[in-house]
Amino acid sequence: MYLTNRDKEIFKFIEQYGSITINQCSKIFFSKCKQNYYQARKRLKLLSDNKYLKRYRKDMRSEAVYYLDKKLSAHDLKVLDIYAELINQGAEIKYFRREYIIPTKNKEYRADGLIECIKDGYFYPILIEIDYTHFTSNKKLLAIYNSNYFQEKYKDLDTDIFPTVLIVRPFISSSNNNLPFNIIYTTMCINNINTLFN
Repeated sequence: MYLTNRDKEIFKFIEQYGSITINQCSKIFFSKCKQNYYQARKRLKLLSDNKYLKRYRKDMRSEAVYYLDKKLSAHDLKVLDIYAELINQGAEIKYFRREYIIPTKNKEYRADGLIECIKDGYFYPILIEIDYTHFTSNKKLLAIYNSNYFQEKYKDLDTDIFPTVLIVRPFISSSNNNLPFNIIYTTMCINNINTLFN
């Protein structure tokens, strides 16, 4: 089997981030193709059939996940879904880190991810929280905000920049947030991610 440059890019992505789904692959590597989902599915299956990649499904209704060594958690896969969807929306990813550590005065907090991207000439930092088994507390987010960690990190760009917090939940509950930063809630389908850029 001949490996294409795109195959090598897919391997590089999987080495760096752990795995890829067909949907993620179609948005990241086949976005300019007609029938991008079909093309991604066909290519990943071929790479798997030729033993370049391993694949698994949680159950028959779940999407196939392709990986090299270690299976990712549902949290990590959902963070990669957001990464792929941002690219699909036309954003250019400048920085991406899963399990981002934020040091504060009293303790370290861990966010499920941090993405810094450019879209239409504007800089967008996005702090990601996946709420599968718990709800992200306002107390945690306020502690991060009050630590001035991100305001210091981005001070060369502008004053008082704090990332938009994207919280992904199985369902969206009404919430009363009187917080000094922007929070966007979305379901596991991530269907309103374009509101990040409004």
